Amino acid sequence: MKTLYLSPNQFENIDIDNQNNLYLFPSALLDREDCKFRELPDSSLLNYRLTVAEFNKEFEYLNQLTYTIIDLLSDLFNTYYSINKTKKFWLTLLLPDIRDVLELVYARYLQLSSIEGKVKVELIENCRQFLVFNSSRLQYVNVNFISTVDWALSSFILLHSDLKNKVEARCIHVQDIQLPHFKYDKEYYQHVIEMESKRIETNRGNIFPYYVSFPKKPVSVFLGTGIKSNRMEDDLNSNVRNFSAYYSGIPLFKNAKKRKLIATIKKKFLLNDSNSFEKFFISNIDTFFPQQFFDLRLPAKSNIKVLSIGLPVATISDAESRENGGLSFGIQHGTAYGMYTSGTQEWTERNASDGFLTWGWADNVSSLPTIPMPSPHLSTLLNNNDSLHQNSALKVEIGIIFNTTYNRVGKFLRVAMPFFLKENLELLNKILKLTIALPKEEILVSEYAFEQGYNLKLQLDQVLVSSSKIKFERMAGEKLLLNSELLISNSFGTSFFERLVINKPILIFNDFFEIENYNKDWLEIVDSLIKVGIYNIDSASFENKLRLSKEEILNWWNSPEIQELRDSMLKKIAWTDKNWEISFLTFIRAQLNHMESNIERISVPFFVKLCSRVYFRIKGLFL
Repeated sequence: MKTLYLSPNQFENIDIDNQNNLYLFPSALLDREDCKFRELPDSSLLNYRLTVAEFNKEFEYLNQLTYTIIDLLSDLFNTYYSINKTKKFWLTLLLPDIRDVLELVYARYLQLSSIEGKVKVELIENCRQFLVFNSSRLQYVNVNFISTVDWALSSFILLHSDLKNKVEARCIHVQDIQLPHFKYDKEYYQHVIEMESKRIETNRGNIFPYYVSFPKKPVSVFLGTGIKSNRMEDDLNSNVRNFSAYYSGIPLFKNAKKRKLIATIKKKFLLNDSNSFEKFFISNIDTFFPQQFFDLRLPAKSNIKVLSIGLPVATISDAESRENGGLSFGIQHGTAYGMYTSGTQEWTERNASDGFLTWGWADNVSSLPTIPMPSPHLSTLLNNNDSLHQNSALKVEIGIIFNTTYNRVGKFLRVAMPFFLKENLELLNKILKLTIALPKEEILVSEYAFEQGYNLKLQLDQVLVSSSKIKFERMAGEKLLLNSELLISNSFGTSFFERLVINKPILIFNDFFEIENYNKDWLEIVDSLIKVGIYNIDSASFENKLRLSKEEILNWWNSPEIQELRDSMLKKIAWTDKNWEISFLTFIRAQLNHMESNIERISVPFFVKLCSRVYFRIKGLFL
């Protein structure tokens, strides 16, 4: 009988070559300095791989299950909080968290279900205490960065689901958790935990009812990190409005009402007898459900009504605004949108908003509206285009921006799923081997902001890492975007679109990712990119391009064939305009015309309003 290892703390390096050992991939091999993934045979890894068809099927299943649970929760939370909100309110507030939790647990359940026969395994008997979190964000970050929490998730599934029949378990008690092993992982983890904890605290409810009136801008626009428009800000928010909200207080006997709500979910959810995951998840929903939803500062009444453009982040303000007739639009803030047959981030943001502003592409099939707009991010490159070629001191012959897969448990975006980690590292190794053989003096690889549980250089051939030609630099993407003579990437990340805009050569090379992952519109684009040699799906075509001289690369890139395709893509999927602000202002004004501008007064018990005013005036004296 084989032994399955779930955590990097369960085995010594000498055990890795034992053919009787099986490792949960990549979880059991992360946060260590002595595990080289590429050298391990696939037979030693529990690495459940979804085909394109299987992935799309599971994606649709999660879509349906997410909506089923939210439909049930809407009425239950109205009763719990003694309020009367529509399903739009609860969808806006709950959907991102519910979807994240489902994906996390289901992805690991599928992976563990691929165990063949029966295996020995060591599990955490007190695993539940490591899995209860206030938000899905905290849960996701802890599972993906803390090996003990990741181990606890596997333990809980193997102890409480039908998969317990696949293991011969030995249980141990664990008291402490360890912080991430690598420096930048630790810094990122601590930063996210701090920010998310503050956000949760601001949403925490008060036991006493109160009334508050506050100024708020009628239009909120987030265009992307570092992008700001003073013109739009001055034009749209010249008149700050006063809004009011009446909070009736968190429920009395909260714990009893919480137990009743959980019991009602388990009773009312129509279980499919043939679906063992649903039975497991619903039976243990109190373990996985974000605890913040039982302690929220929700208005019983308010007149908050604004127009917002940005990332739907499940805020109470956003949900309340939509409840009162306000509008919320998502906005594309990177790639992987409108590209794949299934993409969880796009699905979530489009389902939790009134429309989605894209970088020019339109979706005429889905019932979820898209609004093609010029990309503020890409358009800023037009304004700076005159200075892009002037910094000769930073020139790099070949730049490599390598998009990584997720660590441990990924969100449902197939191009970044953890089961591709070995292939992705092998691909980078292959690219470096091919480039180092060229008569080039400088190859610069942009490393990710944090390690994601492994030492990248350890995973590559040491002859490549020690080469004087190859340099590694954290977050060198912008430097390479502007200053590399040739840019290489493994996927259609933001750098691909940026290089199209500034009209500089880029090659995409990926020999393992199936083109069937792209949707119908992108398949046409992909076919054209393969035909002209920008997208390479085999080593031979990629190597032929690399052998070209600098002059030959420029001649190829500036050829009519490439430039016509580039112009077509800029119009379809990477719309840029120096006057993009006008387009946004026109769109926003049109939406404001659809919104009723009047702000209705809300009725509040006189005693609550009086006490609230006295409280806030006294509080103001001490601040």
